Amino acid sequence: MTEGKYEAARAAASGFQDIFGKGNFFLEIQDQGLEQERKIAQDFYKLEKDVGIPMVATNDSHYLCEDDAHAQDVMVCIQTGKSIHDTNRMKFEGDAVLC
Repeated sequence: MTEGKYEAARAAASGFQDIFGKGNFFLEIQDQGLEQERKIAQDFYKLEKDVGIPMVATNDSHYLCEDDAHAQDVMVCIQTGKSIHDTNRMKFEGDAVLC
């Protein structure tokens, strides 16, 4: 839907609902403050009503305690083939508040 392909998204969602069965497939929406998420949110609400697929709000959780942030950072570097010292690499921002 990020490319204005609502009808293709609607067809795909309907197809997944047919495959998994009504009540076994959900639309997922997240809000990490990204512009792209804000752009497609209205289309998701429309899709939920048009196709009758329930929506769930979720969020990413990469670790629970701040002490685990460095290990997560190293793991992302390994997965993306980057060095921890590379300033041009994928890096998650944010604070852990559960521990």
